[in-house]
Amino acid sequence: MITEIAEKIEVGAIFRRGLTQPVWFIWKSRKYHVKSVTYQWHEMKGESLHYFFQIVADSGVFEVSLNSRTLGWSLEKAHDEEFQMAYSA
Repeated sequence: MITEIAEKIEVGAIFRRGLTQPVWFIWKSRKYHVKSVTYQWHEMKGESLHYFFQIVADSGVFEVSLNSRTLGWSLEKAHDEEFQMAYSA
């Protein structure tokens, strides 16, 4: 099951040789450690280029995005049944 979230988050990331590697993110006062990035892509949304990352973190699979214009991060989706039950509570 996929839950649409689309909320701003804080992200710790490494920027090296033109690549971006999310390392952790904080959402609702909880810190999630990124175990791996399984897929990444980019899309234009209006006048902004957004970079998307599908990541495996402590408690599930998530999609996060980086807006290249504002440099703001967002948690777009969560892909974990246990996580979704907690989110809907």
